[in-house]
Amino acid sequence: MFRWLRTRRGGSSGLLPWLVAAIVVAGCSGTNGGGGSDDPGSFPVTGGQLTDLLEGDPIAEPGDFTDAPATPTGVPDLERTKDLSTAGGSRADAEAFAVEFLHLIVDTREEMDVDEMVNDLVATDADPNTVAYFETNLALKKGSEIRQVWRTDEESWIRTQATGGDERPGAVSVEVAFTMGLDQADFGSWVTHRIDLVRDDDAWLVTNVTFRSLDYMPAEGASISQALDGEGWRATRSG
Repeated sequence: MFRWLRTRRGGSSGLLPWLVAAIVVAGCSGTNGGGGSDDPGSFPVTGGQLTDLLEGDPIAEPGDFTDAPATPTGVPDLERTKDLSTAGGSRADAEAFAVEFLHLIVDTREEMDVDEMVNDLVATDADPNTVAYFETNLALKKGSEIRQVWRTDEESWIRTQATGGDERPGAVSVEVAFTMGLDQADFGSWVTHRIDLVRDDDAWLVTNVTFRSLDYMPAEGASISQALDGEGWRATRSG
């Protein structure tokens, strides 16, 4: 099974590393989830080849929650995501928004008005690296031939740290572990994205998004749950 993954990269040349890494992974023999090709002179395919997001830290103190949001379905929709931003102020509401927002920036199959997304869903004091990613690399990828998807047919997991209580937190950090892949291809890698949110004027707004690699080429038949680190993980519900 072909599997891909990603690393830190700047600028707007977001398509070439996808193609290079896909070719390399497809050509590697004797490769497993813990490393790269057995040939020491080959191009290193690690958990960083294909992302423009910065690598971030895992959540430090996830809460011990039992409920979980639904896995996203279909094609992401900006208007639906905007509705979830203002739907409610609880930790559970923040998780529902975070999952839908993540789907919005992960799935690149259709075009989207990225400026509108940034204006309506991203805090004015958001991390500048995250904003730059949205306005350059994400804008380039949306609707391009690189049809990146969240493999919602595979299991996904979530954990959350809420600041200020469960019912009306002022800030929430959500970490989602899932399989990233390409549309109509048996191709994916285990990754996490951390979405940091703040409650502002009765809306959840994004302040930062970062990435971590769990396994760039998981073994056939393995489960992402085996790669999860730390506490607080909950499986998302079927959408």
